[in-house]
Amino acid sequence: IVAESGRIESLVAQWLGYAKPGSMAVAPVDIVTLAKDIAHAFEARAAHAHVEIRVHVDADATNARVPGDAERLRQAIGNLVLNAIQSMPKGGRVDVRVAVDHVEVADAGHGFSALALEKFGEPFHSEREGGMGLGLTLAAEVMQGHGGRVAVGNDAAGGARVRCEFPTP
Repeated sequence: IVAESGRIESLVAQWLGYAKPGSMAVAPVDIVTLAKDIAHAFEARAAHAHVEIRVHVDADATNARVPGDAERLRQAIGNLVLNAIQSMPKGGRVDVRVAVDHVEVADAGHGFSALALEKFGEPFHSEREGGMGLGLTLAAEVMQGHGGRVAVGNDAAGGARVRCEFPTP
């Protein structure tokens, strides 16, 4: 019941965030800590799905800070981690890589279809059964609001890669 109520709360928050984005509370955000907190928050869900989440921090990013709204960035990157977990129904690994100018989430799933890549950013387009098609759209909007962008693609070895790119100073 608790897990399902959390899922419902997340869905409602996504709908509300899409329908009426509020003002941003901009402050320096430690993106390494943010990425680790997100990975920790999804540990139980990932373990249940037989998915391992690994956070990798580039050597020059250990103290990386970006100006932004921590809660919105948490929502955007959290959506990417959740999508990655859900893309691997038989288990796998999610790699979250933190660099000075981006956070990338990669999974070992099937990757994006050509249609999904073409429709990236369109709300309510999802190829996953039960998917609402708002996670990537919200992530893209959050990053645009921060002066950045989201880039999507497939890894040559398989799986999807989604990168939240921050503006360079």
